[in-house]
Amino acid sequence: MNPNQLTDQLSLFLDVLETGSFSAASRRHPLTPSAVARRIDSLESAVGSQLFIRSTHAVRATPQAWHLPSARGGSSLSYAWPGPKQCPSAARQKV
Repeated sequence: MNPNQLTDQLSLFLDVLETGSFSAASRRHPLTPSAVARRIDSLESAVGSQLFIRSTHAVRATPQAWHLPSARGGSSLSYAWPGPKQCPSAARQKV
């Protein structure tokens, strides 16, 4: 995976994390929700860890997700993003 592709996938990952939804993240990118899910699958394969727990109605970040380096600055997501407790959109977490 080239660095630009990884940066794009991390940015998409952060949008899914922030919005709590593949559908909402897809509206921020020229992608369908299924394309977002496939790219997140690819990122999970690249990092060797599941980043989201998925169901038909929700998507939740796994503990491993909070240890990824941030594509938007900071050393890890736990430092770069306040987390679901402080982000109202993440509390909804609809797919």
